[in-house]
Amino acid sequence: MKVSLNLLDDWGSSNVCQEKNPYGIKAFLLADASSSYIYNMDIYTGRNGNSTTNVAERTVNHLIDGIAYKGHCLEMDNYFCSVPLFKKLENLMIASSGTFRQNQKFIPDVIKNPSNMAKGDMKFMKCGNTLALVWIDSKLVRFLTNFDGGLSPVFQRAEDGTQIRVIKPNSIINYNQYKGGIDKSDQYEAYYSDSKRFIKWWKKVFMNLFETNIPNSFIIYREATNSTIPYLAERKDLIRGIYMMFRNDFPNQLINQIHLQHSLEKGASGNCRLSVQYKSSSKANGVSMSSMRFSRSS
Repeated sequence: MKVSLNLLDDWGSSNVCQEKNPYGIKAFLLADASSSYIYNMDIYTGRNGNSTTNVAERTVNHLIDGIAYKGHCLEMDNYFCSVPLFKKLENLMIASSGTFRQNQKFIPDVIKNPSNMAKGDMKFMKCGNTLALVWIDSKLVRFLTNFDGGLSPVFQRAEDGTQIRVIKPNSIINYNQYKGGIDKSDQYEAYYSDSKRFIKWWKKVFMNLFETNIPNSFIIYREATNSTIPYLAERKDLIRGIYMMFRNDFPNQLINQIHLQHSLEKGASGNCRLSVQYKSSSKANGVSMSSMRFSRSS
């Protein structure tokens, strides 16, 4: 499983956290590394002054609720990685690995700031089951793990384009394989994103939760039925299903099957032909502006 940090673009006023982030609202995610299914999410709401743990450690402890003592493996980047956290996860039977920062506490300076090392060299130190290592490839890699030691030969591309044999730590090989656990879900969301600017921050959070659950439902459906349905077709079926549930709440001339299909096509303008026709008739018949604003979203 993979722990990740996402930023939700926040264009409105926000009191969701005590420390305002200029780039958006922080959302911490726990995802399955192979399928990219989002298992848990935590919205950052500010530091807790009475807490004895830092934000990263407290966040991971919240995200892993429900997966302890089941033998899971957890990959994380240097924002979350720390020796005390790995010790706690080990007691919960959760194997952990990830990169750590140069100023990380409880790690010897010989590992954090190594000297006289060439490409392919490695140094490591171990305390119990926790292994801290530094390895040089194209750049310096600082890594912490409590499982999966040892070395393995791999072939990678050199600068001249040839394949060369390199000895690489197993923990780094597995980390590179599973570190993109959240990327597929983000990719699904980016295909047909409906991101808009909101005055209220909670609307952005709500829409993000809604958009996150659409890829989740798609992943569950494909694994449960062994279906090869494209993601676009699944979104269309979902929209039709939602419309059929609430169709009595909207005028029939506002939404129909053709209009729903048109709204999902790539490159569709903000005002499609059907919406323009509806707005023209609305002005003549005195329909409210709220209905016209709804028609512009297609």
